[in-house]
Amino acid sequence: MPLTETTSCIVCAYESTYTDLMNMVRKIADSFLTRYLFKKEETTMSRFYIDCRDYPGDVKCSVALSADTKEELLEAVIQHGTTVHGYENTSEFRKKIVTEFKEGTPPA
Repeated sequence: MPLTETTSCIVCAYESTYTDLMNMVRKIADSFLTRYLFKKEETTMSRFYIDCRDYPGDVKCSVALSADTKEELLEAVIQHGTTVHGYENTSEFRKKIVTEFKEGTPPA
């Protein structure tokens, strides 16, 4: 197809030259590649953890909890902290414990 010939886009009926249509296709492809392929490392979720061994107390505990999100980890920590360590599920406890979360995975 000659570059100066006017044609219509099959999808949106946009009338344009072949060059304009190819530029639109390139922009769409670049957008897709940028979002889904090249930024894969950025969208990879990191894990969060907290390790009871870092907080010595009355109960000798070697449990380490980890999760993909801070919210999920917080719920697990609340469950563990209230049943095993006797903490109360208060807003102060929640605020304090979230500040102790570390990124990565707990050491063995």
